[in-house]
Amino acid sequence: MSMVSLKHHPTVFRLLAPRRERAPYERRVIRPLDDTLIEGFPRSANTYAVEAFRLLQNRQCAIGNHFHNPAQFALAERYGLPAMLLLREPEGAVVSFAAYQATGVRPALQAYIRFHAPLLRRMRSFVVAPFEEVTSDFSRSIARLNACFGCDFAHRPLSDADDAQIREAIHAKRARIAAARGQLPAATLTLPSADKADQQERLRTQYSQAPAALREQAQVLHARLHESARD
Repeated sequence: MSMVSLKHHPTVFRLLAPRRERAPYERRVIRPLDDTLIEGFPRSANTYAVEAFRLLQNRQCAIGNHFHNPAQFALAERYGLPAMLLLREPEGAVVSFAAYQATGVRPALQAYIRFHAPLLRRMRSFVVAPFEEVTSDFSRSIARLNACFGCDFAHRPLSDADDAQIREAIHAKRARIAAARGQLPAATLTLPSADKADQQERLRTQYSQAPAALREQAQVLHARLHESARD
């Protein structure tokens, strides 16, 4: 078993990943008594979705999140818990991830494939929340989760005031991380910025020059997973 597949094995992940957990709602391994799993590839509105979900429930919820590891979905399926995959199209996710991690486009593209490929065999065990839906109509994503798993999570359209509160929470989270690690470059900020936009434009050119086979594989994965998001 390769190191890549080993870290994605649910038993290994369940035993080792808790060492990398952060404070509640900032990174959590899914557990048998948790409320739900909200997980996706990095730069797929993970933080926005978790903060919006918390706001809408208006109560403490134990949410598996922010490990960006497909093993989270294997564990959620094992525990019989509702799970939501946050899904962003490959170019947007890969370019944003490459900017965020200051890495190359090709390794970011390979990471996208490694994350999503194992999920094809588990598509009956989670709902898909497309990136565009999460950032514009997250209530619809939660309604799909309720319908699929028989849950009663609160959901309603987010107001401008809700959105401002969510973004304030995101900024506060990034500030805590910055204080712990030292000043972060603009590219590592969660929310969009002008500097990030310039950098990502350069990375989009690199993406178009990445191996066609990798880009096609990522597109096929996205298409197959996105298909299950239809109401």
